[in-house]
Amino acid sequence: MVFKTIGNKSNPVILFFHAMGVIGESSMPVAEKMKEKYYCIMPTSTVYCPGQRYQSKRDEIQQIVRFLENHGIKEIELAVASSIGADLAMAFLTEAKIPVKHVFLMADSLHRLERQHAESWSHSYI
Repeated sequence: MVFKTIGNKSNPVILFFHAMGVIGESSMPVAEKMKEKYYCIMPTSTVYCPGQRYQSKRDEIQQIVRFLENHGIKEIELAVASSIGADLAMAFLTEAKIPVKHVFLMADSLHRLERQHAESWSHSYI
């Protein structure tokens, strides 16, 4: 993964999960507008990183968690995801032990199993 960030590290964190066919920086227009109040993190999946090889969804989550831990981030204010990124975001929300206060998912493409998991998750946490 490659991580792009913008904003002040002491501000609340927004974690972006990008859609298929684009990279993390595709969220930069939104992040630019949020950078005064938030620390925006835009990871790019290994699928789109030259010289890197996609291993698994779990590996992607572990890379994100390591990045957050290495940067002292203990809480996410907002996770934003679209398209296939929503699938990865759901995995992050259910597997990572880092609290996320708010979630914005734009996904009609969640697999049936993940959709069921998302519905049970949303009933429990939203």
